[in-house]
Amino acid sequence: MLLRLIKSNRNAGYLFFPLVLLGIFVLQLKLPGALPDYAHENARLIPGLPEHLLQRFPAVKLLVATLSVFAISALLFRINREFVFLNSWSMLPVFIFLFLVIGLPPYGQLHPVWFAGLFFLPAISRLFQVYDVRKPYRNVFESGFLLGVGSLFYFHLLFLLPAFVIGGKMITRDARWREPFLVFLGALIPWMLIFSVYFLVDLLPVLTEWVKVSVLQPDESILKNLPLLIFSGWSVLLIFSGSITILRQYSEKKVRFRKFFTFLFLTFLMSVLSFVLIPGCHSEMLVITAVPVSFLLSNFFDTVKRSLIKEIAFALIVVMGFTLLTIQMKLWPGF
Repeated sequence: MLLRLIKSNRNAGYLFFPLVLLGIFVLQLKLPGALPDYAHENARLIPGLPEHLLQRFPAVKLLVATLSVFAISALLFRINREFVFLNSWSMLPVFIFLFLVIGLPPYGQLHPVWFAGLFFLPAISRLFQVYDVRKPYRNVFESGFLLGVGSLFYFHLLFLLPAFVIGGKMITRDARWREPFLVFLGALIPWMLIFSVYFLVDLLPVLTEWVKVSVLQPDESILKNLPLLIFSGWSVLLIFSGSITILRQYSEKKVRFRKFFTFLFLTFLMSVLSFVLIPGCHSEMLVITAVPVSFLLSNFFDTVKRSLIKEIAFALIVVMGFTLLTIQMKLWPGF
């Protein structure tokens, strides 16, 4: 079965993953109407710059977006191997991430959420590096700074700051007030710099309007996307099942594992709350949510003992992900 192959044969995973990305890239490039479209409304903002520079080259936009997904996946694999499951070469979290995001509307688009992800993953890595370290002031500051830079591309990344502030206090050794404060300060500095630049060039109203729209402008389209709602509901069900499994084994796990998974669950929770409670937070947030979910579901598939249940659950994620992708590629005229 597919899950067993990915978990047991890392060489197959290394080969299969880029082939899947390449196959989707070719299909989106060749099929009429399958090439995703995205246009940011203002090139004077950082999120609109990539789209503005490549607006005449749709194939290049698709290539950059696909490479961004590959880079995020590589960063996710590195975090899994170096921090979460030590010395593990399993590609399972990477495949889970891919199958979670391929059916989302931003997939294949030159959406700023992919560039935000390239800063979000290193921010997590920097935070995990401070485990059991006294006075890791540089790393916690860098973690917050990377999160802040990522939020310049995708503003809603900033709503995950409370999880990072708590993580800075929880993961470090003998932490006091400095660690969480430095995380907050690191996230604040990129915004102080960008506000100063926009003030000097007399574009501050443009920036403040973008922030306002990012928070307050609602989007009801996801409520009409029944397949995406079903897929999200199935993923949430698996996450909570996996969380219950972790809680049952909590006392048996190492302190390192407990702290990292608590932080990942907090990140997942903050992203879901942002998506639900903030009107301007749309389906793109699910790309960010997919990062902690990949680790949480990977633990679920590693700890559940019944092979048949695991294979069925994983197969459903794969089938639903590719079904949503075909809908996004307009291969189902009824949707």
